[in-house]
Amino acid sequence: MAKHRASRSIMRRVDVGFSLIELLVAMSLLGIGLLAIGKMVASSRRHMTYSRAETSAVSLATEIKERIFTENFDDIKPVFDNADTDDPSTINDSTDDWANHVDDLLGATGRGRVNIVDDSEDPTLPVDLVRVEIIISWSEGGTDRSLPHTILLSKVGI
Repeated sequence: MAKHRASRSIMRRVDVGFSLIELLVAMSLLGIGLLAIGKMVASSRRHMTYSRAETSAVSLATEIKERIFTENFDDIKPVFDNADTDDPSTINDSTDDWANHVDDLLGATGRGRVNIVDDSEDPTLPVDLVRVEIIISWSEGGTDRSLPHTILLSKVGI
């Protein structure tokens, strides 16, 4: 019986290790998992870059809206209408800093435009109400992106 016990313990030691096929399957699964993680990291970087640009665009739209809010109602159209950061002739003292911020935050492909529409251009608008259209656009990875903002402003008081 002693011989029989000894052969069983030897058999158990042999069964404890991995076979070459098991090792290859495990390595393949590990490789597939690492590739999936790598793809996920690359995708998250792209989304992070887009998110940064979109956050900058929202900030730029807010900046120009705040500048518009500081103007007298009657001065909004003459000062801000048709301002386009791609056309320096449309940029004035009130929009110059904003145009520089568009370039700083969104790079060479960044563009900011402001259009002021009043009742003479859109008869559906009541008198003393203007529609302010702000469009921030940029190019990202060969794709053109834009973020439009529209607000309505009315003249208060007499």
